[in-house]
Amino acid sequence: MDNEDILKNCKLRILNEVNGAHKRILEYARTCLTKFDSDLYAVIMGSSYGGEVEAIAKLWGKRGVVYGYDTFDDLHPKHLSHDQTSFEAVCMDGWYKEYGTDGLSLDYQRKVLADEGLDGNAVLVKGEVNKMSCANFPWINLAFLDMDLIKSMKNGWEAVKDKVCSTGYVFIHDAVPESHLPDLSKWVFEELIP
Repeated sequence: MDNEDILKNCKLRILNEVNGAHKRILEYARTCLTKFDSDLYAVIMGSSYGGEVEAIAKLWGKRGVVYGYDTFDDLHPKHLSHDQTSFEAVCMDGWYKEYGTDGLSLDYQRKVLADEGLDGNAVLVKGEVNKMSCANFPWINLAFLDMDLIKSMKNGWEAVKDKVCSTGYVFIHDAVPESHLPDLSKWVFEELIP
């Protein structure tokens, strides 16, 4: 099945359809199938409604495992922001208003994934990401950090940075344009990759 068919047939919502990031992630996930001979591991941090997790799990099948990290039923952890009225704190509110919050439920997403036969290679992890979130992984082939909050993004980076294999992929979402999430952009372009 090609990437477009996979995306069209996802039962879980993909928020990044608005910016095309979902297509890029799936392109690189497909590249992993030919680039790596070993088992494949992906982490989606800030998996939200779960669509990217589902898409990669469908693509990889038994070749790999995709881990989706999110707070799920607890919504966006605004308390982690230095300013709870900032865009990084409230950026998910519009999505919740448009699509509701039922699709965020951990139980709901697990059921959809199980009904699709993906419960063996799509694993959902509830809670805030911390520096040890990936400690038990042998390696990571693809990491997508999309947690909006600078504190969460830094923790996600700490969790994946020593686990991503030397030719693996790390995507940090929302760092551009600079005006979108200024703290995140500043961290990425001044500290992470100066």
